[in-house]
Amino acid sequence: MADSELKSKVAFTAKMLVRAGLIEGFGHVSARTKGGLFITGTEPLANTVANDVILYEYSKTLKSKSKNLPLETPMHAAIYRERINVNAICRGHGKFVSNWAVSSEELPLLHGLGAIAGEKVKNHNDINLITNADSAKKVAETLGTDVSLILGSNGCLSTGVNLLEAATRLYFLEERARIAIYTLSTGIKLRKISKKDWKNRTKHTSAETLRAMSWFEKTFGKNKI
Repeated sequence: MADSELKSKVAFTAKMLVRAGLIEGFGHVSARTKGGLFITGTEPLANTVANDVILYEYSKTLKSKSKNLPLETPMHAAIYRERINVNAICRGHGKFVSNWAVSSEELPLLHGLGAIAGEKVKNHNDINLITNADSAKKVAETLGTDVSLILGSNGCLSTGVNLLEAATRLYFLEERARIAIYTLSTGIKLRKISKKDWKNRTKHTSAETLRAMSWFEKTFGKNKI
């Protein structure tokens, strides 16, 4: 894919996340590229275009960073370095995920479609912004082989093999948090589900993710530019 096309996709994904209510003022979208990554800047993302997307090269020092480069760019870089199967990252602050992020617990899997965000969603219990190589490496280590992560008192992120997959996972991460908060706060008695039953249920997650990606793009990708 040409760099210009990838930058356009990064910008368009950011606008979809705004329309989905997953980014309000803060958040970023990035995609792996040769020798670095493309990432949205610190300006409001609702009207972002390809020219607003910043190229961050691993070989550059922080002293030579571009204007409007997000503080948490090192976090994206660390994940790409650790996970060769990750080509896109979406970082957001959905309302329910932000509520869950004040806890120190993993986000439980209580419904089938919640597995689109990953079978396990850990909580990275560091409330500071991830702005340097050391803290970024710790985030990548907490993420491990999972696809989504809660950032302590600071929203969340989801990864994907492409931008649409990462964005769709971020949406269902928010849905997973909503289900968890509603059920636990209302005192609903949760059914007991064995590991065997969950294993059988999650056999369908790959197919459901593809359907969810199509739905997400058609729902929030209107007026495509």
